[in-house]
Amino acid sequence: MNSASSSLLVRGGIIALAMVSIILIGLHTLASIDALDWNNWAFFEWLINYQSGFIRRGLAGELIHRLGFGYEIYWINCLVFLLGSALVVLLAAVALRIGTTDVKAALLYALAPTGYFWMALSNQFYYRKEVLFYLAILGSALLYLTWRRNPRHSTAWGILGLIGVSSLILPFIHEAYPFFCLLYFFLLARAVVSHYLSEGATRWILRAFVAQNLLLFVALSWFKGSVEQSTLIWSSLSPAAQGLADPNGLHGGISAIGWSVFKEVALAVITLASGMGMYNLFALLMVYLIVGYLFAAVSGKAPAEAYRDRGFNTTFVAVVSSFLPLFAMGGDWGRWVVGIFIVSSTMVVGGLFVEIRRLPAFFERFTSPRALGTLFFLALFGLSLITRVPECCISGSGDSYYHNRFVSAIQKRLSGEVEQAPQLSGQPGNP
Repeated sequence: MNSASSSLLVRGGIIALAMVSIILIGLHTLASIDALDWNNWAFFEWLINYQSGFIRRGLAGELIHRLGFGYEIYWINCLVFLLGSALVVLLAAVALRIGTTDVKAALLYALAPTGYFWMALSNQFYYRKEVLFYLAILGSALLYLTWRRNPRHSTAWGILGLIGVSSLILPFIHEAYPFFCLLYFFLLARAVVSHYLSEGATRWILRAFVAQNLLLFVALSWFKGSVEQSTLIWSSLSPAAQGLADPNGLHGGISAIGWSVFKEVALAVITLASGMGMYNLFALLMVYLIVGYLFAAVSGKAPAEAYRDRGFNTTFVAVVSSFLPLFAMGGDWGRWVVGIFIVSSTMVVGGLFVEIRRLPAFFERFTSPRALGTLFFLALFGLSLITRVPECCISGSGDSYYHNRFVSAIQKRLSGEVEQAPQLSGQPGNP
């Protein structure tokens, strides 16, 4: 098979995977539009509103309350389908763009454990609020790739406009916005603005952009809510929405309002102490290897050379560092690993790298072979203390190749039965 045929086959496979992914998302949302067939914790997080007063992450819930009271499950299933499908389309578009350089890298990107196909197949991640962050990141990335080939003013304004609107609105959907988007948008804005303005003007604009994002984050942190507010928000929901919860009442993301910092950090500590948290380290290692392979493909380097590249490693470490507060404050570590994959891979594909010309003097002392050897030992020692190996039968969350709604629907169709979605699914998570 020649290279042209291989490229066409892989591109067709990427599109087919996207179509199957959208069908799977539809089976979990539109096919059972009056039921809940995905994580109920995430469902109730969408319903956090302003009925108890202003509170962070309440904008989406307030709009749903005003426009769809009594029909929340219908509205949110439609919203999740649209957002999840849009995410699949944009990720597939990035995969196709990668395929113009290296079809193997494109296929690896599409089938990554943190990619769009596994999100849909496992029935995880695509219904979370941070999907809005991903849409902003990927949309601006595709615009940037277009602008880089043909730097038109209209495209540049589109990129900067999307960054500006996202920075003003998305923090009110979820306050974790800076951890997902700030680093990427900073590098993207720098690349575009510096093309038209002087270095001094670019630096001033970027400082103002970072200050605006940090000030908004600090301001929203004052409105994290209280237990009393969570009760009032719960009472503002329609009986139909409340009926999807456990009989005990207050449930899901709404129940986490008012949690103390100590309780949030305690979740991370318990995860580490259980010895199970380190399984996410394997997923993070997979992300590093896949993104490194993407970097090799787009830069023309050999994989072994790419993994040693200082610019790539510095960028990947910077992205991981931007997510570290979320690992400390929330137990949904898989979500943060997915975020690291999407942000770092998008930066690599767009050629946006963190540049550190020289390490601060304090860190220079840790770069000698002896110091690096000591740090490596300490890392292994620390991981050994918090990692355990199950004797057998590891089980994870989400569906698999063998058990998913797509296969189940086909089996039901062949047997002449009609599949009914469960009224409540998913396991409790963390905010």
